[in-house]
Amino acid sequence: MCYTTQTLGEFWNVCTRPLVNNGFGLSVNETDSIAVEFEKEFDFLADGRDVHDRWRALLVEHNVSGTKVHDARLAASMYIHGVDQILTLNVRDFKRFPGLVVLHPTDVVLAPDIPQPD
Repeated sequence: MCYTTQTLGEFWNVCTRPLVNNGFGLSVNETDSIAVEFEKEFDFLADGRDVHDRWRALLVEHNVSGTKVHDARLAASMYIHGVDQILTLNVRDFKRFPGLVVLHPTDVVLAPDIPQPD
């Protein structure tokens, strides 16, 4: 499992956004505690010129506009770092990028020792 600055930023956004605005309503301290665990457990994929150049090419190649530019940036990072699978609630917008396996959380089978949702 891995993360980028962008994925951590999007995580932070959702966690600290109020419940009434489709967020989790967590405090900055609560969000930071979770983020620290991500940073300990997951590999960090740094942005660089290669990611930037691939991202720019994807924007034009796939006619990306608006907020979808963020998805293209994650796809660019995946291509550059050799990551071929993404777990996301946003399956539709990642399907445009060939060679990536796009998984929704409901596609993942939990291990038998992990409690299953009701």
